[in-house]
Amino acid sequence: MNVMITGLKMPKRCPINALIYPDGRAIITLHSGKTMECRAEEAADVRPVVRGKWVTAYDDFMKSNYDTCSCCGKEYFGANGFNYCPNCGADMREKS
Repeated sequence: MNVMITGLKMPKRCPINALIYPDGRAIITLHSGKTMECRAEEAADVRPVVRGKWVTAYDDFMKSNYDTCSCCGKEYFGANGFNYCPNCGADMREKS
């Protein structure tokens, strides 16, 4: 089971051992031997954000503009206003 331990501020690569109880309590033992008690929550099932942009092109046959996703290459007419690619889910918003 993958869990996320909340309420801890530790270096990213701090080796730890965790004993997690069914009620959500977790006893953490750091590499130094220090122990602490906290709560454990199930980790979210997420994936990294893929960013792309709409590339506008012109279709001679249709005599109109179309937009192509820079990540998957799927073509859409009038997709330039979409925040996400309907095909691959790439985020088309400007990174803030």
